[in-house]
Amino acid sequence: MLIFSVAPTGKVTSEVFIVSGKMVNFYLIQGTEGVVAVDTGPSKQDASDQLETLGIEPSQVGAVFLTHSDYDHTGGLALFPQARLYLGQGEEPLVTGKVRRMLGRFNKPLDRPYSLLTDGQTVTEAGLTMQAISTPGHTPGSTSYRVNEKWLFTGDTVRLVKGHVVPFINFINMNTRVQMASIRKLARLDGIELLGTAHHGVSYDYAIAMQAWRAAS
Repeated sequence: MLIFSVAPTGKVTSEVFIVSGKMVNFYLIQGTEGVVAVDTGPSKQDASDQLETLGIEPSQVGAVFLTHSDYDHTGGLALFPQARLYLGQGEEPLVTGKVRRMLGRFNKPLDRPYSLLTDGQTVTEAGLTMQAISTPGHTPGSTSYRVNEKWLFTGDTVRLVKGHVVPFINFINMNTRVQMASIRKLARLDGIELLGTAHHGVSYDYAIAMQAWRAAS
């Protein structure tokens, strides 16, 4: 049995919204020129229902940044048909059928053209500075996003247990050893005011969350 601690839909800062999709969260960030999504949850209907509670129209979302290509992160993409789509470069083999995800299964192809992001690459969407940080392990192309240098969204690269970062569930990861190196890489970041995970809510104390990993890096 998977044990997740999904947060309810709501505001986590004045500009950041967390959205519940049953067993997973995704995020909406309000910029000066629109809204950006980090992941989309498992289904169009789930995402639509939750956006309605926030008073956000799907048409306001101009870009979607995927942390990886598992269905519970991509299933709501159809709600944002006009949004530009971004994906970590290392994830492309999973969405093109060149690499199997797990148990012999393939991830589904994406429903539109996408832009591939390399480690450290920065793009501007909705007036927000979005920096891609390659954090492989859960999948080969798992990517975290540092937004405006202060909010960090990690997808399934980390879990939060009693406020502290630990690796994601081993049997779902493609390479936990690589993921641990990715977490040590994230631990070196400074100035993070919000850490947003996909299945275990958020932390507002990055130093405490990453304390053990900073000591090890």
